[in-house]
Parts: sequence; C-alpha cells; structure tokens
Amino acid sequence: MQLRLIKLSSSDDYSRILRRFDFEINKDFFVLKAKTNNHEHSRLGYTVPKRGTRLACRRNRIKRLIREYFRLNAPKFHVMDYLVIIRRNESDDN
Repeated sequence: MQLRLIKLSSSDDYSRILRRFDFEINKDFFVLKAKTNNHEHSRLGYTVPKRGTRLACRRNRIKRLIREYFRLNAPKFHVMDYLVIIRRNESDDN
C-alpha cells in the first residue's frame, strides 16, 4: 500500500479539470471536482484562496488536512485527478 501523496504538477492539469470534469460535489465550504486520468495512481490538487480563509494558519491547516486525508485514503479512490476548491468561510470575516 502506497502512502505517498502525488499532486497535480502543472497549471494545465488544474485547467483541464476545471474545464471538463467527470463529476463534481458541491458542499457548503468546498467543491470537489474529479476527472479520470491515464496514470496508474490518483493525483490531488487543491486551492485555498486568501479570500476564502484570511488567516494563514487556517489556510495551512486546511491544506494539511486535505493532503493527509488524501494520502491515507488514496488507495480507496478511483484512479482520477481530484481538485478540492475551498470556498469563503463566513467566520473569518472578523
């Protein structure tokens, strides 16, 4: 079982998923988009904009949680490219 995280490597990969994706999940604070790939493994990309979460410590924690969840559960996922987009958090408006 491989516990190594493999990330999307270029902006072209991000653009390809944003333009055409196989499925999308919209929740209150995030969007998950996925597209099949020609690799032997799943890959992860994420965006946590400053507009969505103003405090850097919170942005970094969100990124760490996303990476760790994907790293531990990647063998269970289908072989796809996943893109996680964090939305605006109303509690950070202070």
